[in-house]
Amino acid sequence: MKNEALKTFKLKDGKILEIFADDTDGDTPRDWDNLGKMVCWHSRYRLGDKHNFADKEEFQEFWENEGKGGILIPIQMYEHSGITIYAGERQTDHWDTSAVGYIYATKELIIKEFGKCDTEDKEKVTKILLGEIDIYDQYIKGEVYRFVLSEVKTCSEKCEHTKEIDSCSGFYGAYFAEDEIFDHAEISKEDVLEEVEA
Repeated sequence: MKNEALKTFKLKDGKILEIFADDTDGDTPRDWDNLGKMVCWHSRYRLGDKHNFADKEEFQEFWENEGKGGILIPIQMYEHSGITIYAGERQTDHWDTSAVGYIYATKELIIKEFGKCDTEDKEKVTKILLGEIDIYDQYIKGEVYRFVLSEVKTCSEKCEHTKEIDSCSGFYGAYFAEDEIFDHAEISKEDVLEEVEA
């Protein structure tokens, strides 16, 4: 069964741009070349990177010994008709919010990446780690998209024929992904004749 397009843009030049949910074929942002290490524990979900820490207490012991001078950011999870994660300490007393782990970069890792580990480097690393949490959260929430750009032509027998001319997957983010797709497909909003949502 063919996936239905979430959005279809009919373009002034007769082409059609369709945006679909992207199942990412099992690839997750944690498979990328990340700076941070994400360690999580949850009884029902496998989150973050593979690790050998049996529990949070074992990780805390590791961090007390190895983490001096590094960056450690707690990760919270909110579960209600799906899950979402975010950085920081627990901000609510709701029963469906819980601490699930951490993302971190040791001082040694920061030095390896930047050549030093001063305040400016730590600020850069913190932004990178927060960005890694955001991207992973988008993946968890299914905010990953792909597009197909097609050309529609009418033959001499008045039949319409659709031919795919471009496609790409792996666009993250509920809102900004659409802009990235337009940029990648070299289309502007002014090229749109009509927009149809599923």
